[in-house]
Amino acid sequence: MSRGASLFAGDVPQKLEIPYILRKVVVDVCEVVARRGARLAAAAGIYDILKKLGRDTVSPDEQGTVIAVDGGVKYITS
Repeated sequence: MSRGASLFAGDVPQKLEIPYILRKVVVDVCEVVARRGARLAAAAGIYDILKKLGRDTVSPDEQGTVIAVDGGVKYITS
């Protein structure tokens, strides 16, 4: 598209050689991977705290502990 319009006098920037939709898909995939990694790191941190408190094993006379990670606070604005 940029070549056809001759906007850059024959010297098209490399960024414009790659279609916008492809760049958008790459950005979206990177965001998903980063978000998942952050959630896993948060869950690992919570597990580490529970391990230091001695709540990492299940005994018959105690209730188990469940760690659940949700994106429910995604749209909170301050």
